[in-house]
Amino acid sequence: MRRSSPRSSRRVDRGGRARPDSDDGAFRAGCRTFIEAGQRLDFVSGLAEDLREGRRGVPMETLKRFSVTMEDLAAGRESAGVRELVGDQVRAARAGLSASRELSALVPALGRALVEALVEIDSLTADAALRRGAGLLSGSAFPRSPGTPWVLARAFRRARAER
Repeated sequence: MRRSSPRSSRRVDRGGRARPDSDDGAFRAGCRTFIEAGQRLDFVSGLAEDLREGRRGVPMETLKRFSVTMEDLAAGRESAGVRELVGDQVRAARAGLSASRELSALVPALGRALVEALVEIDSLTADAALRRGAGLLSGSAFPRSPGTPWVLARAFRRARAER
């Protein structure tokens, strides 16, 4: 009787490459967490752009919970409800991003630096959205200039060192 080795249940082969036949629930859950956090962050940080284009990225139930209407948003009313809404959405996105940090351990070694950089860049965007607050009604939030290039350069150096 042949016993399966621990390596046979892993998502990557001995060379660190992803195995296409693997089905890893933790990896899928981690990806879903990262995608949902990024999407929530995109909706709140791009509020002004979405409003100009007639889109509503934040669910109606969430708007109601903070007593905010689409008319308030379209008119650019920087009310206490809008400030609370932005804070709530950014905190929820940050929680998802924090949980997403575990995702890098679930990808092949060659992809870890990239995954970590993506999570870090979204975290910088969350910081920018929180700083902008209700001001997101008049313009989107972006990470500060030196932040993103610095994160990418660090990831590049790390990826090269791991080859």
